[in-house]
Amino acid sequence: MFIPDDDRSDRWFETLKKFILQIEPTWFQDIKSVSVDEIEKFENQFRHHVDMEFYLPKEYEIFIQNFGGMPYFSFFYKPIEFSYHSISVMFRFADVWDRPYLEIGTQGIEEDAHLCYSLSPSMSLNEAPLVMTRYNISGTVKIADSLRQYLCCQSFLALGNQQFPHEYTYKLKFHMHEPPYELSPEALSWSEANKEGHHEKDECSLEDIGFIMQSQKIRDILVKHNYQKAWFSTPFDQVWFQEDSFCSISRDFDPNDMFDTVLGQICTYNQATILSLIDDFAQIGYQCVEKKWRSHIPAFLQNLL
Repeated sequence: MFIPDDDRSDRWFETLKKFILQIEPTWFQDIKSVSVDEIEKFENQFRHHVDMEFYLPKEYEIFIQNFGGMPYFSFFYKPIEFSYHSISVMFRFADVWDRPYLEIGTQGIEEDAHLCYSLSPSMSLNEAPLVMTRYNISGTVKIADSLRQYLCCQSFLALGNQQFPHEYTYKLKFHMHEPPYELSPEALSWSEANKEGHHEKDECSLEDIGFIMQSQKIRDILVKHNYQKAWFSTPFDQVWFQEDSFCSISRDFDPNDMFDTVLGQICTYNQATILSLIDDFAQIGYQCVEKKWRSHIPAFLQNLL
C-alpha cells in the first residue's frame, strides 16, 4: 500500500508529489507554479492590510511555489472540499474577525467555509494554526497541525482508494440533509439527558458533540480490529490502517447545525477480511455499501496484490 511519508524537511512537497505520482502518473501535468518575485510581491501587498511584519509561512510558500499559478484546484471526494486559491486571488481580509486571516482556500466560490491561517502579531507565522471558518460564525475550528499534514491527508482520501479492488462507503442511516430536518433519535436522546448541563456558550456545540460521539464509536471498532491511526490524520479526517485495508473517518457536517455525524470509506485487497468489521459498523447504525463502478485497480498497481 502506498501512503505519504512523514517528511518534516523542506522537501515535504516532493515526498507528497512522489506519493501522488505513484497512483496518478498524469496528475501534475497541468499544474502551474509561481516565481519567487511573485511571492514577494504578494507579501508586500499583504503588509499594507495587516499591521504586522508579514512573511508567508514556510510550508505555504513551498506549496504555492508549486501550485500558486493555478486559478483553483482541489482534491475531490471530501464532504467539505476546499478549492485552493492561486496567489492572485487568495488574499481575503474580513474586518468582522478579531484578527487577520490569510485565506488560502474556500468551499466553492460562494460558500461560507474558508481554509485559513489565523494570524497574530504575538506568534511566528510558521506557528500560525491552520483553521476553518464557516457559516459566518464568529469563531474558528482547527483543521490540521500543518498544511503538510492536511494535504497528505486530503491526497490519500482522494487517491488512496485507487490502490484497492474493493471499496465500501459508509454513513449513518439517519442524517439531517433532507426533510424533516429533525434531530436523530440518538441526538434527541442526548439533548434531553443533558439539557440542564449544556449551554450555547459551552466549548463544544451540539454538532461538535455529535461528531465526537459518533467518531469515538467508529474508532473503538477499528481498535478492536487492530487498525492503527495514520500520522497524517487530522481533527476532521482520520485514516486508519491495517495490513491489507484502510478505513477513513470524516466529519459529516450537518447543514442545519444540529448534530454532525461521520462518513467514510473502507478499502481492502481481500473482501473476506473486512466482513466482521462491516457487521460491527451495522450494529451501530452505519450502512456499508460497496461501490460497483470500479471492479479492478490500475495495472501498474497489480503487483501490490
